[in-house]
Amino acid sequence: MGAAQGLGAAQAAAQRPAGGRGGAARLLAGAGAAAARRGAGITLRRLRAAASRRAAQMLAATHRRMHQLISRPESGYADGGSAILLHTPEEVDSLLDVQTGSG
Repeated sequence: MGAAQGLGAAQAAAQRPAGGRGGAARLLAGAGAAAARRGAGITLRRLRAAASRRAAQMLAATHRRMHQLISRPESGYADGGSAILLHTPEEVDSLLDVQTGSG
């Protein structure tokens, strides 16, 4: 049973009358639901941070590779591509707060 199914079952059980235990069951299910929501929030924040970090790393690595290709003399760009290469790979790494390493 998945976490979402378990949470749904706990909420459904909390809403049903349960003999003399209805209030306690609702209280416990409510506390479990709140804890599950807090846990989901932590997981979402971590996933969002990991996705942002990975996107920044990929962007910096792609910029580094494009910079290498454009700045080669055989690429045919005038002045080594300085008109379109506004930032060095190191500057982009710093701006995005990533370490892609030299390539």
